[in-house]
Amino acid sequence: MSETKEKVELLTLSDRLNHALNSLHVNQSELARRINVKPQVIQYLCTSNAYKSKFTYEIAEALNISSHWLANNTGPMRMIISEFDSYKVPALTQVQILNGMLDKIPRVLEEHKDWIFSTEKTEETSYAIRLQDNAMFPRFDVNTIILLNKNVAPKNSSFVLAYIQKLHCIVFRQLLIKNIKHMLFPLNLEMFKPIELTKTDKILGVMFEARWIL
Repeated sequence: MSETKEKVELLTLSDRLNHALNSLHVNQSELARRINVKPQVIQYLCTSNAYKSKFTYEIAEALNISSHWLANNTGPMRMIISEFDSYKVPALTQVQILNGMLDKIPRVLEEHKDWIFSTEKTEETSYAIRLQDNAMFPRFDVNTIILLNKNVAPKNSSFVLAYIQKLHCIVFRQLLIKNIKHMLFPLNLEMFKPIELTKTDKILGVMFEARWIL
């Protein structure tokens, strides 16, 4: 009887988040610290009757509870072991990618320390990187986290991460294909120029999700 009552009352993500915080004796400020957001973000989620949040998986991990319960009120509140494995991807730096870390995915991951959570189940060939420039401003600013799959074939207008050999650098751009030319276009054309892909360059991944930093 109590289980049925609990499910009826916990209709929104806000309801379930408040219930979890009260049950686990964790305050809003502590949760904000654990997932590295401003306290106002957690306060808003607790008071707005929100039905969803882009921080669902980070919150669930930080509280050691089930993301399915937090998102949809399905199953028990307590985390099911290994549930998060299907939603997390390794966060890599440009230096790690340049040093060949992509070739170690998916074998690398037991010792990896830095993870990003997706809103959907991910592939073993997925990874994340934090943007270091504003070439894609205003849509993607500096520090935006981009989630990519390295084994997806890019299409026209895809947002891709690419290695440019002549510059020995990694860039995030929009791929535009016209006739036989493959061009990497920035959105910030005032500061950055398009790059034509050559045979020596390589597409490293196609974006499937972005995480904008508040």
